[in-house]
Amino acid sequence: MLFNQVVQPSRLDSAVRLAAIFVPALLTGLSLNPSVLSILSIAVLALTIIIRVPVSDFFKIAVPVLLFCAVTLLMHLLFSQSADSARIAVGPLSLNQGALFTGLLYCWRIVLFFVVAICFVRWIGQEEFAELVWRTLAPLGRLGLPAQGIGMAITIAIRFIPQILSEHRRIEMAQRARGAQVGKSSFRNVRRFIPMLIPTMASALRRIDTTANALTVRAWGVYPTRTFHRRREFGLRDAAMLVTIMLLVITVWVLSR
Repeated sequence: MLFNQVVQPSRLDSAVRLAAIFVPALLTGLSLNPSVLSILSIAVLALTIIIRVPVSDFFKIAVPVLLFCAVTLLMHLLFSQSADSARIAVGPLSLNQGALFTGLLYCWRIVLFFVVAICFVRWIGQEEFAELVWRTLAPLGRLGLPAQGIGMAITIAIRFIPQILSEHRRIEMAQRARGAQVGKSSFRNVRRFIPMLIPTMASALRRIDTTANALTVRAWGVYPTRTFHRRREFGLRDAAMLVTIMLLVITVWVLSR
């Protein structure tokens, strides 16, 4: 899903959008206060409405969310017992109230993390994320670190992963057309994967060689700075979103005291 994304158009600056996604995620990981989680849930819900996340995306993550929540709740009920906490009778079981409450809070946090991940996929494009990484690493060049090289490596990795996946699917379809069968045995599937791995790696190496030649032709590394395809414009909407983020941080800080 991360590399086959359909990004929703937005007039907000990409850095502001990234802040609007990562700040709630960071605040979610810092507190288990029910009031804080309620405020963050409202913020994340508003974010999904702004991004216009399709309902089908939530059904896609339903199974892993339920699995993570079930394992988390079970671990708390088994290993997070509190002696001074009351017990609740659920049928033939006797559950520790404190462990159950803490496990439910952790499950709440997991759901928020998954929803924020959907927002990230739907709102931040691959090229925008690569550009943000590049701009973030640019000041490190003053310290003598190869910021441009690191930024270029991350950019190429982000853009090449979907191409490699597409090439792998094309090779798999070609082998299916030639009579390759997918067996139920896991050992047979491993044996089938090895013949697909070699042409996929060969295709990736050809792409690397082509990219290296293209960078050489464009005089990569000659100039200390680089330009970007899009011009960043900070407008009134961006300022309003940043103010909203600051109010969210202040609210969470006050509730956490």
